Amino acid sequence: MMRYFLKTSDPVLVQSYRQLTVIESARWKYVKQIALSWGFDEVGMTGFSRHVAFFKVAAEDDRHNRVGPSIEGFRPCRKNPTSYHNDERYFRYYFHGRNKLATQLQKQLDEGMPPAPKELSGNQFRYTVDSAFCIRQGLPNEHFAGNKILYSMVYLLRGDILLMSLPVTDEKVVIPKGCEELTERAWGAEIDKHNAAVGGAKD
Repeated sequence: MMRYFLKTSDPVLVQSYRQLTVIESARWKYVKQIALSWGFDEVGMTGFSRHVAFFKVAAEDDRHNRVGPSIEGFRPCRKNPTSYHNDERYFRYYFHGRNKLATQLQKQLDEGMPPAPKELSGNQFRYTVDSAFCIRQGLPNEHFAGNKILYSMVYLLRGDILLMSLPVTDEKVVIPKGCEELTERAWGAEIDKHNAAVGGAKD
């Protein structure tokens, strides 16, 4: 077995996870606000990473171009230059690697950004809420398995239920107080039940 599955309603664990999502949301809102002030329409970022993609809706004259027009301080992405959302075509940009203005803009972005959790201050492969939570709680976050890395997955469901799918490491499996171990089938059933409830509420 490469993973094990936990469920908990422990208020301390639930609150710890929720606090991290609040920080993540604050960082995203801050970056989005700055990006809008720079003339972009959307941003893409993962959790607590400093790596940000900036998106600009393609103007009518540019809709047939493969990459977006030049923007000082930024470079158009050439590998995956466009994205689509709500029938709109977006050009993707990143900070220009060697550019004085890009350095100034990156500094402006960093100075006001809410700080990431201290658990992610070192070198990480993944800067996410799930990683920060598992490191904080002393749970497995990642495990090298052959030619791939298994990462932790954590979900906060309706009714303050926290589900965790954790990689089995070389160390002894630890089940925190207040958590129960589930089979993979039961774990998936909890997610299906949550999705059905959310879908029913929307209807």
